Amino acid sequence: MTGCHKENAMKNAMYARTKSFFKEFPFLKKYIEVNLLGEKPRVERVDLELLDSYPYTAKWYMKYESSVSVGSERFFLFDSEGRNLGKVEQKDFKKFYFFKTGNISGETVYQALQRLENPEKVKYIVGIKDFLDPDKWKDTIIKTYMIVYKTPAGIPFSQWLSQIKG
Repeated sequence: MTGCHKENAMKNAMYARTKSFFKEFPFLKKYIEVNLLGEKPRVERVDLELLDSYPYTAKWYMKYESSVSVGSERFFLFDSEGRNLGKVEQKDFKKFYFFKTGNISGETVYQALQRLENPEKVKYIVGIKDFLDPDKWKDTIIKTYMIVYKTPAGIPFSQWLSQIKG
């Protein structure tokens, strides 16, 4: 297969996988621009690393990180019908450069779950990372990555949260 044919085959496979993904999760289309996906969306199980994650904004990223890959990360909480139950709030971050530690004012995914009236309703936590054009940085998204995290099967989510964070 020549380079051009191989590239077209990969694009077609990505398109087919993405189309199949949005058939299963149609409610997610309004949160991203599908044509900007850098790779097919992934589905994973909720884990401790996710629960301890903070979202960040491009403004925060440009101020506190020195990297060309400027972007933002957002987290949304959904029920089994695809209704948005809320998002994880990120407010501010102060970094101490000498020790590379920081003070974060905002919330982790776990804290956002605890804020809900009924965390048991959450079936999906969706993480979306947008990467911005390094020359324009402000509003020009060049790639988006999405991960749908499913809550554990076979155990009530609140019980699982208590076990893992207790």
